[in-house]
Order: sequence, then structure tokens, then C-alpha cells
Amino acid sequence: MTFVSELTPKELWKHFDRILTIPRGSKNEERIREYVVSVANDRELECLVDNAGNIVIRKTGTTGSESALAVALQCHLD
Repeated sequence: MTFVSELTPKELWKHFDRILTIPRGSKNEERIREYVVSVANDRELECLVDNAGNIVIRKTGTTGSESALAVALQCHLD
């Protein structure tokens, strides 16, 4: 556990708590990649990983909001 484990909402911060314990420096992203992919798979989200190790995760919109604008988030694993 890390310093974020007691923050609220706990459901959100539990992921940051876990991420902070995973080594993820540049050129050493495999374990964090595995974690991110496992979270996507656990939620049955479409998950693609290319040969360079980039990840794209897609989640369909909520029923009734299919015409809403899409949201894209981007980050580095390291």
C-alpha cells in the first residue's frame, strides 16, 4: 500500500495505489503494460497492443448516449 490508499473515492485510488508499486521506468514497461491489459480484460473491454507495446483500450458508450462525443485519454506507461 502507498500514500494514496486512504484517499477517496477508494474505487478510483486503488488503481493508483497498485500502479505506484509497479516498476515502470523507460524501457521497463512490461509489468505496467500487463497490469493495464489485465484491468481492461477483467472489464471485457476491447484491448489492442501493437509491436511497440502501445495499448489502445476501447469502451462502448452508455446505452442512450451513443450519439455523444467520444473521449480520448492518452498517457505514458513509464
